[in-house]
Amino acid sequence: MVVYEGIEMLIRALAELRNEFRDCRLLLAGDGPSRADLERLAKELGLGDAVIFAGFVKDIEAVYPALDVFLFPSFFEGLGTSLLSAMSYGIPSVAFSCCAFGEIIESGKNGFLVKEGDARQIVEAAKQLLRDKHPAREIGEAGRSRIVEKFSSDRMVEETIRVYEQVCIAR
Repeated sequence: MVVYEGIEMLIRALAELRNEFRDCRLLLAGDGPSRADLERLAKELGLGDAVIFAGFVKDIEAVYPALDVFLFPSFFEGLGTSLLSAMSYGIPSVAFSCCAFGEIIESGKNGFLVKEGDARQIVEAAKQLLRDKHPAREIGEAGRSRIVEKFSSDRMVEETIRVYEQVCIAR
């Protein structure tokens, strides 16, 4: 089986999460060459009805209000725009402690960073967020504030201009 990033890990994590959260479902937006293998895995684990393979979603903003938690199992991303988007909607998020994610998430404050590839930590972080709605809401709001403060379009334009100005002055 060839699987893109950590999606297989999320499907396996869902099997464990459903022991405590019976109605828990996993929405997978996007498509790729591993979809058939992932669908087969979901069926093998008895999760055929619990994993939603949405394929390419044109209006992804319409999906965010339906999410309780955003799990981002990427092993390599330049920035993680999906993570930024989810956090901008106030969705408590979990990502691996790699790439630039440590610049985005302050673990325990505005999301959770877990050890790269550690399915157990993904499950535990998701359980914590699903069990404790009030703290999860606070983490989601802190995530939204972090995105507005550090990663909004205006902020990114300001920082790009600042870098260009520094480069021009140094010449």
